[in-house]
Amino acid sequence: MYLTAQKVESPNGIIGINSFYHSHKGIPLPKTLSTREIISVAESNTGTLIKDKCDVKPGGNKVKSYLDVVALDSIDEKSLVSALTKFQNELKGKEIGPIIEIIDKIGFCFTAELPLYDNLDDEFTLLKKRALSLFRLVKDK
Repeated sequence: MYLTAQKVESPNGIIGINSFYHSHKGIPLPKTLSTREIISVAESNTGTLIKDKCDVKPGGNKVKSYLDVVALDSIDEKSLVSALTKFQNELKGKEIGPIIEIIDKIGFCFTAELPLYDNLDDEFTLLKKRALSLFRLVKDK
């Protein structure tokens, strides 16, 4: 599974959150994740798009912040929420730039534009809520 939530800004200045849920059903993911696999999934091996929720029409937007999640398709909500909470707690004091972590066999990547770092926890919470909302929509089918 590849789940992402992105704060984007359209060319005409509209800001919103776009989120996408991809499945890797039938495509084996490695039993253990590495930074390389997390980046590979997010950039080129996203899987099959199952559902999206977009405030801003995709395409040509500037990404202001994003949260990527890479896990097995069988991940349950409790495990995902627990790992997201641990990841959020580890963000405090991190250097600026993409923050990539593997927690409880779930891969995360989070970053934001420099001006958003003043309220990094709020930015993460915003993206986390949207990602979890889309996750629930997919899993509650």
